[in-house]
Amino acid sequence: MKGIVPSLNTPFDLNGALDLISLRRLVNHTVESGCGGMLGLAVAGEHATLTMEEKTKFIEVVTDTNAGRIPFIVSVTAPKAEVSLALAKIAANFNATGVCVQLPATFSRKENLEFLQSLARHSMGSLMVQDLDWTGDGLPISDIQFLFERNFCNPEDNGKIQLASLIFRYLIRYFHQRNNDLLIDNLSKPKERKTYPARLPTFCALLGLIEIDRWGKISKRRIKYLNQFIKIANSIKIKLPECYFDKRFEIIPLRLIWFDKNRSNLFEKFSKFLDIDSIWFKKPLIGTNESLKNFSYVTKSCPKSEMINQIIVNLPCSIKPKFFKIMLDYIINGSKRR
Repeated sequence: MKGIVPSLNTPFDLNGALDLISLRRLVNHTVESGCGGMLGLAVAGEHATLTMEEKTKFIEVVTDTNAGRIPFIVSVTAPKAEVSLALAKIAANFNATGVCVQLPATFSRKENLEFLQSLARHSMGSLMVQDLDWTGDGLPISDIQFLFERNFCNPEDNGKIQLASLIFRYLIRYFHQRNNDLLIDNLSKPKERKTYPARLPTFCALLGLIEIDRWGKISKRRIKYLNQFIKIANSIKIKLPECYFDKRFEIIPLRLIWFDKNRSNLFEKFSKFLDIDSIWFKKPLIGTNESLKNFSYVTKSCPKSEMINQIIVNLPCSIKPKFFKIMLDYIINGSKRR
């Protein structure tokens, strides 16, 4: 489901009954306008004022008029969980694409999990969580992470869940509440160090699965960049890591590496179109901005690493082709002026 997904209004006639003719016209207009889907019986759909019979009729008319042309999500938000479950069953009977629900404000974390698991079992497709709270900020970040960590959204067991709403909410709160550890590198806080997590949080793993679909295209581009880089490096005789020439391996680089005692000149030029302030550029072997003394490191304990850290050049493979060409031109021109 891509594009704009509007929330359908529920039209009434002058007597307060459902205006089914206008509803059909609204559905056709939504489809013909090129929308990517539609949501019914949400806040704009008067879910709080409709009877179960009216909601059922609404779903029936929308489904019949739509005839499967675009995805149709049904909001099953209700004052009681059992009503939501009943409405989810009705939506499934009419082959709705999925359901959307606002979690009850009085539910505990455990109750929310059990509620969503039950809904997912009754839903034919997607389960969208509407993190809406008129009186506050909605679900705490810890609860959102908890729901992902429990794998209740496993499509093989419980249907699917729309990530978009939760990801958006998570990121917004992350930048306003920096007290969570999900995406923070604790190595940058030596006085607050904890055991580094060996298991990737499920929330991040799900995002990783999405990125896997893009990996084929990305890896081909990185290999192409590496081959171009090696060809130029050989012509201007700059020192490259030996692994680049080892035929036993297929190198798909994260970064392009070489050694240059005068790298400051290149950094100055690259800074015009690349962010070289990152520690990945200037301190590729040290993953923190803190002094190594704070980690009880004694200078000259690892002399080779310290030496390499002063001469290594570490450049990205994630940039666009036009910037990569500019970068190669700077490398060639910089070499010729020495």
